Amino acid sequence: MADEAPRPTRPQRPPRRLADEEPFATMRTRPRRFWIGVPVVFLVAIAVGTILAARNLSLGLAALLVIQTAGLAWLYVPVLRERMRVERAAWEERQPRE
Repeated sequence: MADEAPRPTRPQRPPRRLADEEPFATMRTRPRRFWIGVPVVFLVAIAVGTILAARNLSLGLAALLVIQTAGLAWLYVPVLRERMRVERAAWEERQPRE
């Protein structure tokens, strides 16, 4: 066993930070949109859900879920597409030309 050569080690990747992962990286590209938009989405959903819950609890909860899902998608998806477009352009610039 002592005669064996040491195994080659893999190059170490830098540790991943949670801030570099989705959705935080996308939210950091347009922070003002999210600082304002997320509370507005939740406040509107709570207001509509409360009004409808007085009539029918299931309807109020359904409205809450639909408004929050649609509102957060409306905030997040356009920013994600923009970020992906920028990253794709940067990646294409780094590729060797044929």
